[in-house]
Amino acid sequence: MMDDNYKTLYFPFEPVEGKDNTGPFEFETSRSMDLNADFTYIRSMSSYQTTREKGVELLREDVVKDFEDAWGEDGNSQKVVRFPTYLRIGKVGN
Repeated sequence: MMDDNYKTLYFPFEPVEGKDNTGPFEFETSRSMDLNADFTYIRSMSSYQTTREKGVELLREDVVKDFEDAWGEDGNSQKVVRFPTYLRIGKVGN
């Protein structure tokens, strides 16, 4: 479902006024951050927290190393990180 940006999600609602479909509509937020800020963001996600509570560490040492290698330099350089959001919007009945 997430792989297709909610396109195949069963969504039995009518479009809201002014729209001819229920989406998905895409929005994107971006911000500059260093690698440490990116890790902080990842660790704040509920999916990360839930997985960790179940005993799985997603940011293992080898994964962090891969991030560091891909980020380059010393990890302090700023990169633009993009956060796409997909949204379905609808109304019930008339």
